[in-house]
Amino acid sequence: ASPAWALTGLVAAWALVLTTVALLIGRRHRLLGPAAVVAGATTLVLAVDVITGATLQVSAPMGVQPVVAGRFYGFNNTAFALFAAATILSVVAVTDPLVRAGRRRLAAVLIAVTGAVATFLNGMPGLGSDFGGPPALVPGFAVLALMAAGIRLTWMRLAGVLGGAAVVVSSFAVIDWLRPVEDRTHLGRFVETVLDGGVWDVIGRKLAQNLANLGGTWLTLLALAGIALVAFVLSRPLRWAAHAPDGGPFGWLSSGAPLTSLGNDAPMLRPGIVALGVTLGIGFAVNDSGIVIPAIGVSLAVPLLVTVCAAWLLQVRDGIVSPRADAT
Repeated sequence: ASPAWALTGLVAAWALVLTTVALLIGRRHRLLGPAAVVAGATTLVLAVDVITGATLQVSAPMGVQPVVAGRFYGFNNTAFALFAAATILSVVAVTDPLVRAGRRRLAAVLIAVTGAVATFLNGMPGLGSDFGGPPALVPGFAVLALMAAGIRLTWMRLAGVLGGAAVVVSSFAVIDWLRPVEDRTHLGRFVETVLDGGVWDVIGRKLAQNLANLGGTWLTLLALAGIALVAFVLSRPLRWAAHAPDGGPFGWLSSGAPLTSLGNDAPMLRPGIVALGVTLGIGFAVNDSGIVIPAIGVSLAVPLLVTVCAAWLLQVRDGIVSPRADAT
């Protein structure tokens, strides 16, 4: 049999199994259940893979290719983008019932613990060994935890979050640098480069690679489409329609419910989107893969967010969710 057909069949079979489980879970947890299944499975597979040597990423359709020989250990940038998006969406689904029940502090603690574990797996030398992951994960999960706790985001708090991210990634790098030379990953080698005075050459090379990735790739189009969609949704006409008591011009779609009712029925959805934007945006800025990070993250996050919106509309139609005209 052709390897290509065998791989296609295997992927299709697993997709069918995962879809079936998601639909079954969705019968009881209709709003965030299906998204939680897909995101949770993605998180679990990538976490187990990196713990056991990251063998699944080699020659995978969205993994690293031996011909390129970029790296054969830890989290590559594509896997990081999938892992980050999936982990954030997973914890959003888990903590949403807690926030709806008024248990915001517990939700924030759970997010913080999840973020710490994810950052450890991603950045720890010998595991993820990813230099560009922790600077994106720490702010994303920190913002998510603050919003879950109902704490207002200020510039001072955001500065503290970014400072914490810098401390975390520096700690991983120094820990790796303290190991024997033959055991170091690129984290420790970066520290040695800084000590040798070559840091600006590294920054210049990574910046050039980042900018080069912006042109001539379908990933750029995918990321730009996601940005354009967000800009369109946040435009004034749609914001007015979202707050209209009867759903405005979209009332036919939401059975007369204001679209902002979705934020009441899934209060962690908006913080999750903000956290995704923070993580993927910083990931774009600090990784040499550049646009690959948000593009891959969007390819997972957007379909799952669409399922949440579709599930909410079905609940409104079936009367499971009570439309709230006073939603803001």
